[in-house]
Amino acid sequence: MQDYGDAWRLLAAGAILRAGLLVAPVAVPAGLAIGGLLWAWRIYAITTGLAGITASAPIEFDSRQWRRQVRAARGRAAAPGTVPLLTRGGQVVIGPVIRAIRHKWPPILTVPARSFARHSVIIGSSGSGKTNLMMRLWAGWYAATHTSHLRGEGDRPLLVVLDCIRRTRRPGQGRTDPPPPARSRSAAGGHLAR
Repeated sequence: MQDYGDAWRLLAAGAILRAGLLVAPVAVPAGLAIGGLLWAWRIYAITTGLAGITASAPIEFDSRQWRRQVRAARGRAAAPGTVPLLTRGGQVVIGPVIRAIRHKWPPILTVPARSFARHSVIIGSSGSGKTNLMMRLWAGWYAATHTSHLRGEGDRPLLVVLDCIRRTRRPGQGRTDPPPPARSRSAAGGHLAR
C-alpha cells in the first residue's frame, strides 16, 4: 500500500518511469490475470452463442464466420496444386472443407479408395457442381485403384458410370416424339383467312 502512495507522489513529480517500475510487480500480473479472465469469458461467449448485446448477434457472428470460411475454402480450391487427386497415402481427395462439426477440422477432405468399392450416389440440384465432383471422384478412385493394381495389391479397376437425370421432355425432344406434321401454304393461308 505504501508503494501505491509513493507511486502517486512520483507521478505528481513527473517521474512516470520510476512510478511504473514501483507498481509493476503487482500491476502487471494483476492486469494479465484480469485480461485472461475477460478473454476466457469472450471465447466462452462466442462458442456458446452468448456474444453480443442483441439476440441476433450470434447469428450475425456465425454468418460472418461462414462467409470467411467459404472464401478460404474457395481460395484453397482455386490455388494450383493444393487439391491433388490423391494424397501421398493413396486417399482420394474430395475437396476443401468449409466447416467441421464435432470433428477435427481438416482443410482438405479425403476418403480411402476402398470406400468406393461398391457404389456411390451423388445427389444435388442442378448447377451445384455434381458433375465436377463425380469426375473428380472417378479420376481419384481410378488413379488409386490402378496404382494399387500395378503394385500387385488388387484387381484392375472397372468403372461403370450411370448418369441418370430426370427431365421433363419437351415436344420434339428425343426420338420417341414424331415430328410435327408439315402444313402446306394453302392450309396456313386458309387458317389465317378465317
